[in-house]
Amino acid sequence: MNPPFENHDQLWERADPLALRFLPAVRPLFRGRRKHDPEHIGTCVLLRVGPARLLLTAAHVIDEFLSDDMLILGDAALEGIKAQGVRNDPPNGKPRADDPIDAGILRIEADHPLGIDQHFLTPAAISIQEPTYQNRTYLALGYPTKKTLLDRVLRRIQAYPVKYVGSAGSIDTHNGLGLHPSTHVVVDFDRKHVATDEGVRAVVSPRGMSGGGVWWWRNAEDRYVLPEARLTAIITEHRERKRVLIATRVRYHIAIIRKHWPDLVPFLEGFPIP
Repeated sequence: MNPPFENHDQLWERADPLALRFLPAVRPLFRGRRKHDPEHIGTCVLLRVGPARLLLTAAHVIDEFLSDDMLILGDAALEGIKAQGVRNDPPNGKPRADDPIDAGILRIEADHPLGIDQHFLTPAAISIQEPTYQNRTYLALGYPTKKTLLDRVLRRIQAYPVKYVGSAGSIDTHNGLGLHPSTHVVVDFDRKHVATDEGVRAVVSPRGMSGGGVWWWRNAEDRYVLPEARLTAIITEHRERKRVLIATRVRYHIAIIRKHWPDLVPFLEGFPIP
C-alpha cells in the first residue's frame, strides 16, 4: 500500500479535481414567489436515467415547492423548472421531521428546456453500496444558504458551493443516531474546525445543503493514484451537537425510480433491487 497523506489538509487539497468534476451536477434550488426575492431552499444532484432528467434531493426540499414555482441555478441565471415531484412518505403518519429516509426526486418534463443538460450524471456515476470497511472517506458538495448572494441591481444571484472531506462516522455514532450504515452515510463534521483554502477554520452553517451529494472516495489515501469517487448518498440533515452530516443512501432514490417510473427500469440494469 502506498503511504497515506500526512494530514487532513493534504487530503482536502487532493479532493479539488473531484469537486471540479462533480460540481456542475450539483445545483441550488430556489422557490419563486411573485413580488418576492427568490428563496434558496436546498440543493440537488443532476442524474440522467435513459431519456429522463432527474434531480435527486431530499423529500423535505420538495415539500417546500408544493404551491410555489421551482427555480434552479443554471450556468448563467436562474431557470424555471417544470417537473413531477415524488418523495417517500414518513413512517406511520409521522411528520417529515421524523422521517429518517427523507428521499425525493424531481423529474423534469420531457419537453422543458434546460441550459444545463450537459451536466447530468449517469447511473454509472453511482455506487449503491460501497464496502463497509473502516476509515472510509467521503466528499460532500452542496450550496449553503448563507453563501447565496442576491444582486438586486444586476438582478443576478450568486451561489457559492461548499466542499467538505470527512471520515465515516463510527458504528457507535450510527447507533447513537438510530441509523445503520446500510441505509445512511454519517460523516464526521465539526463546522468550527474545517480544512479550507485558508487553513482550518469555522465555516458557515450547512443549512441549504440538503439534497447535495456525498461521494465515496474510493482511493482517498493513495496519493499516487488519480482520485476516483462514486455518488453514494444525498444529504438530508446536519446534527450540530453530534458534529455530523447525515445522508440517505441513493439506493432509496433508485427504489423511487423503480416504483414510480417503470419506463426507466430498463436503464437501471446492473443495480440490485433495494
